[in-house]
Amino acid sequence: EKANKEEKERDKKKKGKRKRKGEGQRKKRGPCLLTKTSPMSDDQIDHFKILIIGDVGAGKTCLLLQFCDGTFTDSFIATIGVNFKMKHLDINGRRTKFQVFDTNGQERNRAITSSYYREANGVMLVYDITNPKTFQNIEEWIGEMERYTDTTQVMQKVLVGCKCDEQDKRKVEKEAGQALANKLEIPWIETSAKTRTNVEEAFILMATEMKKAIPESPKNIPPNQSFHLSSKQNVSKNQNNKNSSDCCS
Repeated sequence: EKANKEEKERDKKKKGKRKRKGEGQRKKRGPCLLTKTSPMSDDQIDHFKILIIGDVGAGKTCLLLQFCDGTFTDSFIATIGVNFKMKHLDINGRRTKFQVFDTNGQERNRAITSSYYREANGVMLVYDITNPKTFQNIEEWIGEMERYTDTTQVMQKVLVGCKCDEQDKRKVEKEAGQALANKLEIPWIETSAKTRTNVEEAFILMATEMKKAIPESPKNIPPNQSFHLSSKQNVSKNQNNKNSSDCCS
């Protein structure tokens, strides 16, 4: 019995040594090559809510669809209430999330869209360069915006002329758009949803203005962050620059 007991003890010790040896070999294999990528946290993404406002037929919906979906239609699309889409862009290495709301320009729908002003960061004031009435009503739209926004709310604005591909039908000259932008002290840009001219640039310009308005927030402006638009773009802000290039060159 004593011999059997000693033999069992020896077997037990041998098994223990083999187990420890195996564990040591596994440890020498090094770290696993497959790693799980952590999702981007909220403090790494800039979130902006933008309203597109202007008269019926000014080109708001086409601007939205081209920016978010890359699509265009010549057919008139009537917006019922508010149309909403999202888009992500990397701007100078910074991830930016746009929540874009296309509002109905009809008077009877103003009450529906008024609530969307309150949490917005920026507004695109849209007019049709072939329709002077849409341009003349821009200041009325600014009054509408001011009526529904809080006095402490930071709301950036960009003036956007749509349909700049229709130069033969132009009724609102670039100088007029520039002059109104100077008066309002806001940026101005002309776009074409049909040819995609300056569509993305208009939203980058909008994001740039919104980021400038909150320099104290590290979440929205990373250190040494700057934004640049191409010199070819028909963009200006509060400057008497009457030699801006044709947006459809």
